[in-house]
Amino acid sequence: MVKYGTYNDVAAFIIEPILGNGGHILPPDKEYFKIIRETCDKHDILLIVDEIQTGFGRTGKMWGCEYFDFQPDIMCISKIMGGGLPVGAAVFREDIVPENLGREVWHAFTFSGSPIQLVAASAVIDIVVEEKLVEKANKVGKFMTERLKQMQEEHKIIGDIRGPGLFIGVELVRNKKTKEKATQEAIEVISKSLEKGVFFGLSNKPGIGNVVKIKPPLCITKEHATKCLDVLDESISEVEATRKGGL
Repeated sequence: MVKYGTYNDVAAFIIEPILGNGGHILPPDKEYFKIIRETCDKHDILLIVDEIQTGFGRTGKMWGCEYFDFQPDIMCISKIMGGGLPVGAAVFREDIVPENLGREVWHAFTFSGSPIQLVAASAVIDIVVEEKLVEKANKVGKFMTERLKQMQEEHKIIGDIRGPGLFIGVELVRNKKTKEKATQEAIEVISKSLEKGVFFGLSNKPGIGNVVKIKPPLCITKEHATKCLDVLDESISEVEATRKGGL
């Protein structure tokens, strides 16, 4: 692609360590990222990692790229970082920051350097570390994933369980062999769960609207996690019951 699909002068390659809106897909292995890193270095391409969904402990590690032992040049972070307030950051390798990037640049943009957002971000970092939320996300995430895999054996509609940590996706299919997507069923499962008091997300991009997203607060307890999965279990059972012979 670099040789034939570009002008052979690529500025940067951007990747999520684990696909979020793309269906909660875990890349194959460390070798995959090793090849990407080596290719970027060979062609003098900056490697930018989007950790907006996967960062700050969501996957059971502080950063998603830790699962694959690779070092990005630039990391984009946000979401959890603000604890509810809108804030984001781009973290650079020190040696690639432009020499003329001084303090004055932060006053050139309307929302740059907001003291309130930055204080919130600082507090979030302290809480994530002090309350060991990364470790908790890893522990509760494993607990939820194990329960979901048991549910997968019990329900014909569950095709795959994806993690890691509290970055969980539940693929719903009409046929486990053909992997036909159960998009309408996914919408119904989420609607029924909401009626029971639990909100789940949905990977609703074109072609992948069959993945139920489970991304609770990092401080969730096993008791609350169990309640959430009980509701999901009930909702899936109800949807399957309306489609006997069709699943």
